[in-house]
Amino acid sequence: MSTPTNQLTNQPTGQPANTARREILQRIRTALRDVSAEETPQQVAVDRSYRQVSDTPHDTLVEQFAERVAEYKAKVQRVRADGLAAAITAACHARGVRRLVVPADLPAAWQPTGIELLPDEGLS
Repeated sequence: MSTPTNQLTNQPTGQPANTARREILQRIRTALRDVSAEETPQQVAVDRSYRQVSDTPHDTLVEQFAERVAEYKAKVQRVRADGLAAAITAACHARGVRRLVVPADLPAAWQPTGIELLPDEGLS
């Protein structure tokens, strides 16, 4: 007797889908299928012709992102651009954060208040 599966996820019924993780690992396996164990990254030129811009609507991308990070138990809070600094400030205060490493070019409008910001010049 076979175990019933979810037709959408192909996972056993009652099991979490975790589709993002599965998709990422499959992409990695596909990308590495022709790499020998002796090969080092320095020996291979990296093809940068992959898609870097999407024509997928912004709202769809945000929804996909929220769904995928939720699979990793991440909490997603959607805020408007003009409320971002306040949301970051609240999240930092809720966790007792007093100092925060940020990209050197973090827009002023996103910077939390009451937190010591430590710009990291080496992030890009």
